[in-house]
Amino acid sequence: MGALYLSLTNAGLAAVQGASGSDPVVITELGLTATPFTVAPTLTALPGEFKRIGAIAGTEAAPNITHMTAYDTSADVWNATGLGLWLEDGTLFAV
Repeated sequence: MGALYLSLTNAGLAAVQGASGSDPVVITELGLTATPFTVAPTLTALPGEFKRIGAIAGTEAAPNITHMTAYDTSADVWNATGLGLWLEDGTLFAV
């Protein structure tokens, strides 16, 4: 498996830039896709998204590094080739 690269969307970057200590950016879901797509900062939806998994836990590992854990507790069997991170307000944060 190759390296995993995440790219912030324009909306995700705007959320981070507009955040304050009392208004944090909260990633709540992981979206999965098996559809090939071109990563672009203008994306507002994850192409071919077939499943969302709630973020179970997340911690700040460093000021610029966040660790997130998500579990699919269903009996579903799936293959994914891409992912998206969704904010609590429904904004696509990164792909």
